[in-house]
Amino acid sequence: MGGRGASMGMIHRVPNAAGAFIHENKITRFCLDPNGKHYQDFIDVGYSSDDPERLKNDLLNGLQTHDAEVFQDTTHGAIRYHVDMPLGVKKKRRFRTSWRVDPGSTTPRFITAFRIKEDRK
Repeated sequence: MGGRGASMGMIHRVPNAAGAFIHENKITRFCLDPNGKHYQDFIDVGYSSDDPERLKNDLLNGLQTHDAEVFQDTTHGAIRYHVDMPLGVKKKRRFRTSWRVDPGSTTPRFITAFRIKEDRK
């Protein structure tokens, strides 16, 4: 992920969060892939590969209701956002999610999510 740039600070919400996009593969082939790096984090809080839409909807809803830290990508001109949010079905744990708005677009797209280590109790 070259060209990360510097933090521009906290903002209340990601612009156009209601129009955000998550590619299905990000859920099925990353978050809920048994061979994936963060798979167990999602399974531990109750998500299942049998219901990928639940995780997708929770991510989209969390994007609309939680504050974000914004970063300017100095190499490619994209704007990146980190949004920390509670996720889970049977229990809630804090996850960091990353979103990106590409140059010439206004649509945030989901990049990744992982459990924040402070909550690993």
